[in-house]
Amino acid sequence: MAPSAWWSPWSGCIWKSCACWPSCNRATEAGTRCRQGRPGHARPSLFRARGSIQGHPAAGVARRGRPWHPPRRSTMPGGRPMRRGGMVVLVGGKPVRSIRWRRAVLASAATLALLLGAPWLLSHPEPLRLDATARTAAPGRFAELSAGRTHYQLHGPRRGRLVVLVHGAILPGLVWRHNIPELADAGYRVLSFDLYGRGYSDRPARRHGLDLYVGQLEELLNEVAKGEPVDLVGHSIGAIIAAEYTRRYPGAVRRLVLVSPAGLETDLPLSARIARTPWVGEYLLEVAGTRLLRPSRNMLFAPDRHPDLDAAYLDSIRFRGSRDAVLQGLRRLPWDRYGDRYRELRRLGIPILLVWGRHDRIVPIAAGDRLRRLTGARDLLVVEQAAHLPHYEQPALVNRALLDFFAQR
Repeated sequence: MAPSAWWSPWSGCIWKSCACWPSCNRATEAGTRCRQGRPGHARPSLFRARGSIQGHPAAGVARRGRPWHPPRRSTMPGGRPMRRGGMVVLVGGKPVRSIRWRRAVLASAATLALLLGAPWLLSHPEPLRLDATARTAAPGRFAELSAGRTHYQLHGPRRGRLVVLVHGAILPGLVWRHNIPELADAGYRVLSFDLYGRGYSDRPARRHGLDLYVGQLEELLNEVAKGEPVDLVGHSIGAIIAAEYTRRYPGAVRRLVLVSPAGLETDLPLSARIARTPWVGEYLLEVAGTRLLRPSRNMLFAPDRHPDLDAAYLDSIRFRGSRDAVLQGLRRLPWDRYGDRYRELRRLGIPILLVWGRHDRIVPIAAGDRLRRLTGARDLLVVEQAAHLPHYEQPALVNRALLDFFAQR
């Protein structure tokens, strides 16, 4: 059998193979026959050699019995040679494998830079610093408490019975603006305030959990109520704060009203659930800001009737530290883990009123009956054409229910 021409780095030889490959697996010269009697033929060159094939001194060097393993195709699209036999094809003097690796690294680096740079390109920053200048526009007063300065307002006669309003996790004390005037006109002394991290209150560098907010309420009432029992009204997560304060200091509460209370079967919006994920929440709020949590998205039954609420909310969270406070509240507060503590209110014997919006998507109305059994509440008021803010969407109905409840003996 004629010797085969084997490629070497110093030669310009070409590969030769028989047509019966791979059954024969023996390289032969073109024009000869292999062991099985089939004619051989020349294979294309694996590399572009520096020298020419013809007349090359190394051409025709015989190496018998060396198996050859050709690739499925000899060229890539565009005519570029492919990788063969574990060796790397040269394109423009550089290995193809090296070129592909470099391109992959560059593409990955560009993608990573885009992802990391997006927050700064698309972010909605917190532009204002909450200082004395910013607080000059705030109505009401400020109390110096252990964790920071708290913004609050008092309405109604000085000697009136004190009613305390506790807002939820997103909207500050402005959420009670449709309820305060009627309660004050009825002769009650109405106290509303901003929880830490909301409105004009400080953003302390502490864990924004239940203990922080209950402590804030306790210190504020020690300064304002002077030991007088109060009628306590809480909305959403503010209902949990009010209930926890009642559980810890039962002698300080005369009556308790829970409006759309969280703690049972709470179904937070998708944006809020995503924001509870570490790192992801910070990224989303950096890119989209707290616009994801606008009240018109999930809290209102008829958002078009209250176009000013979103603007008031966005105005209240423009100060630095607002996003961190909202994130910590979403992650650390017991949104759906307060059922056992609600049950403890039953043994205290304090009158309780529940108020619920018929179309509440955050705390469904189905949780109302369960909470009524747990707390032993006297009444459950279901407000039609209202969602998570029944006292804001239907203030006349809710105000009447509050006044009737406070007047009971």
